[in-house]
Amino acid sequence: MKILILFTRLTGYWMNGLKKARDFHNIQFDVYRTPPSQDAPFVIKSEEKINIFNVDQLNYDQIINIHYDLIYTAGWNNKSFLKVNKFFKSKQIPTVMGMDNQWFGSIKQKVAEIAAPFYLQKYFSKIWVSGLYQFPYAQRLGFSNNEIVTGLYCADDSIFNQQKTIINKRFVFIGRLVKEKGLDNLIDSFLKISNKCPDWTLEIIGNGPLKDLIPTNHPQIRHIPFIHPNDLQQFLSEGGVFTLPSIYEPWGVVIHEAVLMGMPIISTYESGATTTFVENGYNGFLFNAKDKHKLTNSLLKMIKLSVNDLLLFSKRSLELSKRIESNIWANKIYNLANEK
Repeated sequence: MKILILFTRLTGYWMNGLKKARDFHNIQFDVYRTPPSQDAPFVIKSEEKINIFNVDQLNYDQIINIHYDLIYTAGWNNKSFLKVNKFFKSKQIPTVMGMDNQWFGSIKQKVAEIAAPFYLQKYFSKIWVSGLYQFPYAQRLGFSNNEIVTGLYCADDSIFNQQKTIINKRFVFIGRLVKEKGLDNLIDSFLKISNKCPDWTLEIIGNGPLKDLIPTNHPQIRHIPFIHPNDLQQFLSEGGVFTLPSIYEPWGVVIHEAVLMGMPIISTYESGATTTFVENGYNGFLFNAKDKHKLTNSLLKMIKLSVNDLLLFSKRSLELSKRIESNIWANKIYNLANEK
C-alpha cells in the first residue's frame, strides 16, 4: 500500500503516526511538505518507507503516474495540491482533506458554506477533522456524516507516555505568548491568588509579543522562553497542572501531550481538544474563555484539592489520554485507503 501526503508543516506527532502505520500495515508514504524554517529546532527527515520532499519538488506529471491507494491533503488552499487530488479522484482513488477549523459563522465561512459543496466535491471524497467542534463545519462544507472522519491529530505517544503520577504544585502554560492563548488573563488571575497559595508557582513556556506582560521579579512566576521539543517530555514528567486558557484553539495537541503525562488540566471550552481529553470536575476544570473570573476560580479550585484528589485527577488524565492513540490513528489512515 502506498499513500501520498500533501502537507503544510510536518510535525513530530504526525511523523509518529506515519511510522505506526508503516509498521502495523506495511504502508509506504510519499510526503510533500512546506520546507521548515531555518531556525526550526529540528528537521524531520526521510526514514524507511517514509519519503519526505519539499513542495517545490512536486511534479504533477510524475505524481499522476504513480499508483497511490490514498491521497491525504492538509486544507484546500494549495492549487497544486488540488490539481493532484482532482486527477486521483477522477480515477476513483480516495482523496481526503484534513481540517481543524471550528465553525464560527464568519462571513468567510458562510461564503465557503455556499460555494464549497460544489467546489470541494471535485477534489475530495472525504474529510478528516480533529474533533467534535470541526464536525458541523465539515457538514456545512457539503460532506455527509459517513464522509466525515474524526481523530485527525494524535500526540506522539511514543514520547509522551508517563507511567506514574507526580504531584507538583505548579501551573504550566506552554504556547505562543499571544492574545488568543489567554496569557494575559492567566497572569492576572494567578497574581490575584498567589498570596493564597505561596507554595504554588506559574511556569510559562514560550515566546511571543506578550512576553513583556510576564513579571520578571515575582518569586512565584518563572518564564522559560524556549524548551527544545526533545526536552519537553522530561519537563512535563516533573508534574504540575497544565493550564491553557485559550480564547481560540482549533484543537491543541499540547493538551493531549499533557494528559498523556498524567497532568490535571485547566482550560477553556473553546479549546477543541478538551472535548476529548478533559471532563469538567473529573480530571480538570473548564470555563468559558471570556470569563476571567471563572479562570481565577478554576485556579483556586485546583489549589484547594487535596494531594489524593490531585493524584486522582492525574490518574484520570492518563485514562482519558487513551481516547486517541497512535495505533488507532494508524488504523484510520489504513481504513481510509481501503474504502474505495
